[in-house]
Amino acid sequence: MNILLDLYLEKNLGDDLFLQSILDKYPNDNWYIVTRENYKELENKNTNLTMIRLPKIMNYILHKTQMTHLATKYITHHYHIDAFATVGGSIFIEYDGWEKLYKIREDNWHYFKKNNKPVFIIGANFGPYQTSEFLQKYTNLFNQVTDICFRDSYSANLFSESTNVRYETDVVMSFDIAPYNTIPLKKAIGISIMDLTSRPKLKHLQEKYIEKMVDLTQLLLNDGYEVYLMSFCKSEGDEKTSEKILQIIGNNEKLKRLDYDGNIVGFLQVFSSFKAVIGCRFHSVILSYLFSKSVQSIIYSKKTSDFITEWEIPSDTVDIEDIEKLSYNQVTYSITNKSELNNDLILSAHRQFEAMDLWMNKNNNHKI
Repeated sequence: MNILLDLYLEKNLGDDLFLQSILDKYPNDNWYIVTRENYKELENKNTNLTMIRLPKIMNYILHKTQMTHLATKYITHHYHIDAFATVGGSIFIEYDGWEKLYKIREDNWHYFKKNNKPVFIIGANFGPYQTSEFLQKYTNLFNQVTDICFRDSYSANLFSESTNVRYETDVVMSFDIAPYNTIPLKKAIGISIMDLTSRPKLKHLQEKYIEKMVDLTQLLLNDGYEVYLMSFCKSEGDEKTSEKILQIIGNNEKLKRLDYDGNIVGFLQVFSSFKAVIGCRFHSVILSYLFSKSVQSIIYSKKTSDFITEWEIPSDTVDIEDIEKLSYNQVTYSITNKSELNNDLILSAHRQFEAMDLWMNKNNNHKI
């Protein structure tokens, strides 16, 4: 089958793990993504992936005139597309100007429904949102979708009257980590770093956050640990924040950077060798649990606390608003308590694709 995939591509580790999970799960189906960037390395690695690059001037005009659905129609016809899938995490957030993206989705999803082609939404959460208009608009639009599988019960319950809405755990929990679990553990701690200045409700915490990360890093180094400052997404400022921390601490052979540059294998090989993780990024917590690592979670978003609470994840937590209260004693206690993976979560993550599996099996004699 040929599926047009709507997915965030900015060399963000979490989203790239979404994509790789799909490509690995459906190796005999063809996946198409429209992008402005050059992701040739992804195509070279995955023979079932085609990146469609529109000319810059065409892309600009289509977005400026809100006529991107014309490109979708052309691509659907030219590549014989059978279905449309939107895969991502926090992709339904109310922000200034949200109406533009809503209109694009409305045009695309209506087009597929009108042509009897399924639309799937996989792995998302809904919100944060502020207005009833935003909720009502998407309530109406979701009725056009074949199946919506959220990654949390809160999002699913907002649309409890819709029979096409359900929830399972995060897609990344379905990622196959078997190739990495043979890496020997080191006396090393990974710290997931974020830039808070790009997040309006958190930017006032940036200075306190950096100060705390500097303090914890120095204390870990003093105790003989190797410390890796992890950047999951350069374009969202992770590397910039890591650089600030490195500048403050200065040269230390045990202090290193682990920047995600699109190489999932290389990143996870290092990640798998950590004794424990101090996790701020949502998927740093997910990966820590998937690799059965001790984790001290710094909660910057409801999606992280929802995951930990809903699935009873053994992780000590601190809200980023209270970051100055996080003590070194709390961290050292947290990183000595290894978590044991509940395999039910892996099964749940695979059920994110349940509706797509059924559709493929019906239309393609696809082996599930």
